[in-house]
This record gives sequence, structure tokens and C-alpha cells, in this order.
Amino acid sequence: MGTHHRTLRRAAITVAALMGATVVPLHGDSHAAADAALAPTRDAHHPPEPFYGGFAYSDSGGTRLLAFSELAHPEAVKRAICPSGRTVEVRFVGVRERSEHSDGRHTARNFDHDHGALFQVAEGRVRPDETCFLIGPSLLPLGALELPRSVREPDCDPADSARIARARARRVVSCRRLAIVGGSTSVLSARFELRGDSALASLVLADSARLTFADFAAENRPEDGTWRVGDGGEFHPEDFDLLFVIDEPGARVMALTWAGSEGESSMLEVALGDTVGFEKVVGGYRYRAGS
Repeated sequence: MGTHHRTLRRAAITVAALMGATVVPLHGDSHAAADAALAPTRDAHHPPEPFYGGFAYSDSGGTRLLAFSELAHPEAVKRAICPSGRTVEVRFVGVRERSEHSDGRHTARNFDHDHGALFQVAEGRVRPDETCFLIGPSLLPLGALELPRSVREPDCDPADSARIARARARRVVSCRRLAIVGGSTSVLSARFELRGDSALASLVLADSARLTFADFAAENRPEDGTWRVGDGGEFHPEDFDLLFVIDEPGARVMALTWAGSEGESSMLEVALGDTVGFEKVVGGYRYRAGS
């Protein structure tokens, strides 16, 4: 286990302790205390690994979810959040194996043949064939899940672009504002100048006091694709969708998907304490080619 991951694990426990392990309810949900009870007991000698959750997709009826990222404790998941902030209670059914009729894709059409941890939506339904996040008990103590709002003016403020360039000591060649969170926090996309064959772009959670970076470093290969297959060497921020953001003094979190030509990457990015860079703590790839 890497040093940074060990630091993240200790920091997660510290944040929960400082906050009194208080679980922030989602939309007034009455089951917050139950989620807190599901959190692993702390041990000074063997701190537990945080379980933040994982990504899943819905079936054609919107009544079931199937995880396509690894889940350490699927039985601890009680809720899921889907696009537009729809939050539903879920029940873990079991882990299903891939059938011989599977086409290998994570789509509603192949749902009954795909493998993964299976969940039943307890009440209501979600939209068919959409990507949701299964909420683990280590996530909620970090803060309230906020929904990003769209922006009318997508260009970055020149002052923000200059701040980002100074923080990275690298010239910004393009900067876009993707969303607003809360009253004054923005989600920005920045692409930096090339340095030889080294390409760098970042998603930045920015307010007046802090910049927190989720970096996407790549080798510049315009013919084959730098960040994604067929991108022509360009970074396309419009391919990102944000499910939710946590923006607290002790923790920042972004859950997002990144569309490509054959599917979408999903990632939960976490930064604890005064860390200036996010760490991807949950990831997955939803293969959808030809669907």
C-alpha cells in the first residue's frame, strides 16, 4: 500500500473523528444514524480501510442496479445517488456471475447476463441504463453531497486561469467553467501547455481560498488519442458529468463520469485536510461500445 494511500486512510478516520462521526443526511433521510453504525470500528493498531462505495448502472426498468466497480462491503450499501441528484434506498441481493450469453457490455440490454454486485431499488425507480453511485458508510461523514449546477458563462474568469497557472507553474492554454457548487465554488477544466510530449489537463475545484486538482496527465499522441481514443490531442471537458461534490473545510470529493468513444470511465476523487491534489479512491469503466 502506498504512503499516500495510508495517509488518506488515516486522514479519513481523523476527519470522521473531528466531525464526531456525524453522518449528514441526504435530503432529510432518516437513516443517517444507521449508516454511521455501519462504519467499521476504529482500531489504533489496525485502522480500517475506508469504504466509500462504488459505481453501478441501472436495468431497463430502473428497479435494479449492478455494480461495475469493486465493492469491498456491498452489504453496507443502503443508498445510491443517480444523475440529477435522485437518491434511492437500495438492498443488496448478492453477487452474480456473468452468463454465457453476455456480450461483455455494461448496458441495460445486457444487464441480466452481466456480473457484479446486484442491488434492488427499495422504493420507486431510477432512469433506465444510467450510471449511479452506491454510497458507502465512509463517504457520508465527510460532508453533505451537493449537486453541481450548470453555468451560463462557461469561460473561466481570467483571475482563476492565472491562479491555476501559478499553482502549477505552467501556462494555461484553455480554461472552462463546468459547474457551480454551493454559493461560490466552481468546477473548472484547465488544459496546460505541452512540455515535450507531456500533456496535462486538470479538473479543479476552486473557491477564493483553495484550488484542488484532479490531474489527467498523458503522452501527447494526436494521431491515436492523447487523453481518449480519437480526441485529436484535445481535452474535451464537455465529456465529463458530475454526480455530486462534497466541499467542506476538511474534505473535498468529486464523483464523476468521463465519456469516451467506447464507454465511460467513472471515478470518485477525494482530497482530505489541506491536500491540494485529489486521489482517485474508486474507479471503474463501463464498456458500452456498439450499444
